[in-house]
Amino acid sequence: LECWLDAGFGKCVLRHLNIRSEVVRALCHFHRERYLIHHGVVMPNHVHLLLEPFPGHGLSGILKGMKGVSSKRCNQLLHTRGRFWMAESYDHIVRSRAQYYHYVRYIDANPIKARLRPDEFWMWKR
Repeated sequence: LECWLDAGFGKCVLRHLNIRSEVVRALCHFHRERYLIHHGVVMPNHVHLLLEPFPGHGLSGILKGMKGVSSKRCNQLLHTRGRFWMAESYDHIVRSRAQYYHYVRYIDANPIKARLRPDEFWMWKR
């Protein structure tokens, strides 16, 4: 799956600045209120976030909100209907400092592996 994503499979609608901006807006909306974004990247066809939910805010609810708001707006901009995001997400619990920095390096490497220009992705660095 990673190889396919890095190779740019899929529609890659997040490559377009207006679509990517809507996704970034949804990701950042409750930053420092319901969660803390430590690191992240919006690639042309997927997103990686190193996110810390605050007490009382579960990851599934946070992601549902992010996906719901962004999919509605992106579908409007694209003049499309239906599912914008895959139903499932792939998440991990970070259990150590070493794992934390492993994911930071992984996120940083994503645009490089995909050979993207700076205008084709968005990077969040804390």
